[in-house]
Amino acid sequence: MSIDHSKDNINSWSYQKKIDLIQNIITRLASNSFKIKGWTISLIVATFLIQSEKYYSFLALIPVIGFWILDTYYLKQERLYRAFYSYVIQEEVKQKTISLELNLNKYTIEIEKWRKQAKGFIKVLFSKTIGVFYGLLSFLVTLYSILLIIVN
Repeated sequence: MSIDHSKDNINSWSYQKKIDLIQNIITRLASNSFKIKGWTISLIVATFLIQSEKYYSFLALIPVIGFWILDTYYLKQERLYRAFYSYVIQEEVKQKTISLELNLNKYTIEIEKWRKQAKGFIKVLFSKTIGVFYGLLSFLVTLYSILLIIVN
């Protein structure tokens, strides 16, 4: 069995490796987002369980807001890498220039297009996937805290 060291084979290997690396980054970012949602629920429950004063229930909003911002960052990064993935699939094959560079800042011309595709931070903050989850949590925590104050 002989190994083909031709330029086409090396470019094919580089191309596949780069796509695999980008897919791994996207998967890791999505996994982080899922874990953050779990941590948010856990900290809300913990805050409600250890409250000693009725006004302390509002402290549960701190992890909600903090993790909401962090989750938004991860979703924005995931969208950037999805745009980068599309670029690699479409453009680098045409140009026949495959590099294993994964730093998005090295692609100065394209990164502005990707940022537009990934949308702004505020739009991602209130997107369907994040805004509904954290908005509903914020509403429920606030409602519970107000009811707790009224009842006591």
